[in-house]
Amino acid sequence: MKRYKTARTWALKLPRANGKTGSIGFCAGGGNSFRFATEVPELNAAVVYYGGAPTTGRGGPPNEELLGKIKAPVLGLYGENDGRMAEDVAATKAVMDRLGKQYEPHVYPKTTHSFAMFQHIGTNAASIADAWPRTIAFYKKYLS
Repeated sequence: MKRYKTARTWALKLPRANGKTGSIGFCAGGGNSFRFATEVPELNAAVVYYGGAPTTGRGGPPNEELLGKIKAPVLGLYGENDGRMAEDVAATKAVMDRLGKQYEPHVYPKTTHSFAMFQHIGTNAASIADAWPRTIAFYKKYLS
């Protein structure tokens, strides 16, 4: 996370910066985006593409202590055919709701893991056609 924090600090110093920052990640990077939100309370938005929430251990339940530190709204985008990720969404949503955190997950039907990369498979193209504009709208809402 040190590199992410360093990049954020650098970006905030750019002349065009407005003082707001967001994170985004895909797969393991999606999990890092979620984790970054737990470590940087000043973050204004986090987008997670098929990455898991911080857990209590490999494949364990969401870590309530870490999720409790999140101040930023989180947008999660997942494929239904991505077994473990899709299964974890409900548990993560329940914890985030109980903690009063903003978590907006979307699980796309008949969609695989890495659907942004593998757009030629099944319904992946339709899923990313919805997910990407949703990401941009989310950032405009929280980072403008």
